[in-house]
Amino acid sequence: MIVAAFTVEAAVRLSGRAGPLVTDPAFRWYDGVSYWNYQANGRFEVYGPTSLETGPYGERLHDGDRRVPARGAGISGDEPEGPLVLAVGDSFTFGQAVASDRTWPAQLERLLAPEFPGLRVLNAGVQGHSLRMIVSHANELAREIQPDLVVVAFIADDLHPRREQKHVDRFGYMARGKGGAAPGTLPVFLRVLARQSHALLLCKQWWEFPGPIASGREPKASWAESGGTSTTPSWIVNLWELRRSLGDTPLVLMNLDLRETAASERIRRELAVWMPEAPLLYLPPYLERLAPSARRVPVDGHPSPAAHQIYAQTALPLVRAHLSGATAPSNAITPKGLATR
Repeated sequence: MIVAAFTVEAAVRLSGRAGPLVTDPAFRWYDGVSYWNYQANGRFEVYGPTSLETGPYGERLHDGDRRVPARGAGISGDEPEGPLVLAVGDSFTFGQAVASDRTWPAQLERLLAPEFPGLRVLNAGVQGHSLRMIVSHANELAREIQPDLVVVAFIADDLHPRREQKHVDRFGYMARGKGGAAPGTLPVFLRVLARQSHALLLCKQWWEFPGPIASGREPKASWAESGGTSTTPSWIVNLWELRRSLGDTPLVLMNLDLRETAASERIRRELAVWMPEAPLLYLPPYLERLAPSARRVPVDGHPSPAAHQIYAQTALPLVRAHLSGATAPSNAITPKGLATR
């Protein structure tokens, strides 16, 4: 029995199929705001697998950058303190299974650097966040670092109720259940073993969410299939509250879905109705220039470096316009440059 278990574990590890599901205990839960973030100033291997180095706010550092982003915090060196762009989102912004300098926030920073000396694009994407968590994180972090621009990036799946059914336990791992849930009845050593066993993690993934990892398919009980727009959706209310809290700080929205679905199209339509003043970069049509297999990291299924490059290049004109003080367009922006309603 033991030999068989070791054989299965070895086979799964050699296959690499469970690699995206393995993580260090890199997370920290925040009770007051009901979301998690990465532990500050650390080095971890997290889902993807992804090498992660974090800064003072739990943000993902890129290009070896350790500058403190907060205004007046005493940034070291001779480089001037330039504009600060806050990019918040889920694993698509974080850059799961992608090197830190190839994520779209890092690529956008390099594209803007010649025009804006000292500029920084802060990658505050967090794996597993729902849209509510993304907005809460943006609100808290913007209050601390006072950015010149906030970019909220999301995918349709961030609105699904199952995104709210996780928390970070006392060991620093992501777990099922609401925040603050009891750590469970299993002994500590069995819980740690279960999180390090590739075979058990793969079985757990198949049990909870059958099908390929990050396949991009729509859930059967998608939020997009229920209700109309006569009542303001709760996620729109969350964005309204963020917009008010930011005051004069510009807000840009980005939909990063790798293909157009009924859910992503519903998001586009509802934002045009409820937030027509907010610039929305609707990315699914832009990704069509890439073959489906080229949009995703093999096995993991998250956006590839090529997809991140398209994200950054598409965001560049709008972000540049905001930072330079030019009038930025509103409503959804498509490859043809047409506002949609």
